[in-house]
Amino acid sequence: MVGLGLLVTGLLGSASACGAPTTSPDHLIYVTNQLDNTLSVIDGSTYHVVATVPVGAFPAGVVVSSDRRHAYIAQGGDNTVAVFDTSTNTITKTVSVAPGNHLRGVALTPNGQLLYVANGGSNSVSVLDTRTDQIVASLPVGSQPVSVAVTPDGASAYVANSRSNNVSRYSASTTPPTPNSRTYKLRPATSGEKNSLRPPSEGLGSEPCRPRSSTCQGRWRSCCGRSRRARPRQHRPRRTR
Repeated sequence: MVGLGLLVTGLLGSASACGAPTTSPDHLIYVTNQLDNTLSVIDGSTYHVVATVPVGAFPAGVVVSSDRRHAYIAQGGDNTVAVFDTSTNTITKTVSVAPGNHLRGVALTPNGQLLYVANGGSNSVSVLDTRTDQIVASLPVGSQPVSVAVTPDGASAYVANSRSNNVSRYSASTTPPTPNSRTYKLRPATSGEKNSLRPPSEGLGSEPCRPRSSTCQGRWRSCCGRSRRARPRQHRPRRTR
């Protein structure tokens, strides 16, 4: 059993949109286990597993709605999204996504109305309307998307694309979502260096940024996208006694 998707809930006496109190218990941790196709429910106060629930094949991302009533699980092997009732620890419904998508990460908008699902096999993101449990849009993104995140104000959704080494951004405030103007590129990291995220307009180029001592050679220096002229060496005559 290997935990891949991980989600911690921390409810502080909030209520649902219709004013009724939520039924999900507080401080629960949800972990998807890909080797045995289960979902572990852990009590965050005691760190004890309180339930192990069978789910679909190759569960990956998991997210809980803002009212804590439901969790949504991306099942990559089945190409389905499972709707999980947190009060009974049971799956109440599965929503099919197109075959070959290999579902990965998931994210909900703050109002809980739209669920974004990263499809690693089809280079797209499926948008599920949680009110009708229907797929309402399929968004093209970069190569092999693995995770999705929505900003706290619900204005934008960001998709991490592992193979194309970039991040796609969509306007999440519209239905269906529309692409924003830029795709963020990641520079390949060298040994001992982390990837950095910058807009492509900064002219980073295709070569990684390395320490100046190893790459800044010759008459022109090009380090981290900024070129400057190298200072010529000054040869001082030797003093003779």
